[in-house]
Amino acid sequence: MIYPFGVRRDIGLQALSLKLAAIASVLNAFALQRMGATDAAALSTLFAVAGGMVWALFRGRPLPLRLGPALVGLGLLDGIGGLCLFASLERLGPVPVALLGGMSPAFAAPLAFVVLGERPSREEVLLGAAAVVGALLFSWRGTAPVSGVGLALACVSTLAYTGGNLLAKVALRDSNPSAVLGSSRLVSLALVVGWGVLRGGLLESRPGTTGVALVAVAALIGNFASVLLYYRVLREASLSLTTVVRVAGPVATAAVAWPFFPMSLTSLNLAGGAVLVGSVAWLGVGPEIRRLGRRGSAPRRPASSA
Repeated sequence: MIYPFGVRRDIGLQALSLKLAAIASVLNAFALQRMGATDAAALSTLFAVAGGMVWALFRGRPLPLRLGPALVGLGLLDGIGGLCLFASLERLGPVPVALLGGMSPAFAAPLAFVVLGERPSREEVLLGAAAVVGALLFSWRGTAPVSGVGLALACVSTLAYTGGNLLAKVALRDSNPSAVLGSSRLVSLALVVGWGVLRGGLLESRPGTTGVALVAVAALIGNFASVLLYYRVLREASLSLTTVVRVAGPVATAAVAWPFFPMSLTSLNLAGGAVLVGSVAWLGVGPEIRRLGRRGSAPRRPASSA
């Protein structure tokens, strides 16, 4: 299915998902100025579960909860990813964390090939490689000092989310996106709360009303709505292709976070951003342009004489 102006439907849904995730990332960064990372991760997962319940009631259906190896694994990996994400946001800020998240295709493509047997086309491989290079150039900070622990946590978060997306792809074969999201988030909640209790830091920061409100809004648009849209795309599209498209997340996050968390960009960063956006854009409109080109160049049948 094609959106207006020749944009594929899955790309359009992913673009909306990325915008929601970018806004959520900025809101979470503000929330972390008022609470600790463990509290933020626990509250975010709790509000995502609540959002799933409200969505199910709105649709007049019970919350679809299922258990299975793929769903449990997805929940555990998303819980780990959430804890590491908030810890890295606390140390680095939203833009650098999003930039490192743009490296997800480097993890997703080999996993999709080995586990799912997905074989992307040569064009998709080349565009994916160009997108990763663009993400690297866009995130290059030269000799600027960064938090090594923050970088490590961001990379672990990216790896955990990528592995979770692989399990989500498997779970979506037998369950709808709402069931996958709701069931896995309950497992994530158990993991995050359990981690907070074990380390004795749960609600230690005493988050105020403003901090809780920020996390709540971020969770509903980022940890629920954005992920639900992504799962709907992932159910039909390949993991490797959907992950490559999400490489544009750093640019989306930078655009939203810029007024609040400014950072200087060099010409190299701007060139990388252009390569990144251009590669992802061609993934979206390229097939339709070629289809229209083939239609326009098709030979016309000679008119039959009466």
